[in-house]
Amino acid sequence: MKTDTPQPIRLQDYRPTPYLVDSVGLSFRLHPTETEVHSVLALRPNPASAAKDAALVLDGERITLRSLLINGTPLTP
Repeated sequence: MKTDTPQPIRLQDYRPTPYLVDSVGLSFRLHPTETEVHSVLALRPNPASAAKDAALVLDGERITLRSLLINGTPLTP
């Protein structure tokens, strides 16, 4: 969530991300009133992270998630 005033990021607050991104594949379908984006991400747990079994949070603005699959298996809400 965005705020009007940017918050500083301090080095002392840094923590390794719980997941590493090995690859990203994106395809776009452009239309004057909407854009459809299909993405494929290859993620894996980060062994340097202290946050074991951390939730994976997908964050975005003005988007509609149409489907989500893990290893080809659809997830339900």
